[in-house]
Parts: sequence; structure tokens; C-alpha cells
Amino acid sequence: MKLLNYCSILFLLQLIIILGQCHVGLSLIANNPFATSNVNLKNIKGTTPDGKYLVEIQYSPEQASKGKVTFLRIDLFDNTMNNQTRLRHVDCDLIIEKDRSEVFKLSSKYGESLYHSISGTFLASYQFNETGVYIMSVELSGINFVPIVPVFVSFIVSITDNETENLSISSAS
Repeated sequence: MKLLNYCSILFLLQLIIILGQCHVGLSLIANNPFATSNVNLKNIKGTTPDGKYLVEIQYSPEQASKGKVTFLRIDLFDNTMNNQTRLRHVDCDLIIEKDRSEVFKLSSKYGESLYHSISGTFLASYQFNETGVYIMSVELSGINFVPIVPVFVSFIVSITDNETENLSISSAS
């Protein structure tokens, strides 16, 4: 009986430790604007240099500020003949650079060289800790399990101290 009590206490302590470590992750899930329907989202679109693929980024909060998490939803489309069809099984990545130095790469969070999006949509979040200009690029490297020559769609992200517009994302092309 003592052994059972001891094991139960050990199990509960481990559970408390794990839940404590998940607090930050759970708060990100709870604050994710894509989980609610009453949030204003901004979006920006860009195409690959050849116009074949379209990338749409929705982001929130509208008035993001330095030091706060910005949530991103990236949708990937085939843009052939301006007939936008969602891409499936895309090997892709989201890369954020500042001063020509990589500060974030989505696939690195998972220990992979690329991120695989089954549905052509993926969610990411990033906390811009400094003001300045960032380059946010979406890389497409494979579609429907077929590798392609990597193509990029880039966006310019400006983070300022201006209270009315702290975050500005525009197409780099």
C-alpha cells in the first residue's frame, strides 16, 4: 500500500511539473486569434517571381507591438491562370531575417529541414523583440511529394515604436 501511495505521489508531481512547463504553450493556444471568430485579421498576398504560386498571410493582432507575439496563418495556392487552387502536401518553410541574419525558421522548431503542410495551410507565431525591418520569406520546396526548385515569396515587416501602427507587412516584390 505504501508503494502504491508513493508511486501515486510521484506520478502527480511529474504531472504538475509537466503542466507547469506547458503553461507558455497553452497560453499561446488560448490567445491564438485563429481559434476565435470575432478577431480582426489583416492579410497580405504575394506571388513567386514567376507568378505560379500565391502565398496569403493573415496576421494578428492588427496593432502588434514590440515584445508581443504575432500570430501568422499562411495559405499556399497554385496561381496558374489566376485560378487559385489550394496546394496540398507542400514542403515549405517560414524564415524571418533581420539585418541579413536568420532569427526564426519554422522547420527548426521541429528539428527538420522543411515543414510539411498537408493542407497547404500552416500556423506560426513569432515575437518581434526589436524595432526595425525584417524580411519574412515563405519557401516552397516540394508539392504533392514531388521536389521542386525552391521558390520564395518575401514580405517586408516593419516594427516601430509608433503607437498607432507598430506592425506593417508589405510584399517585397
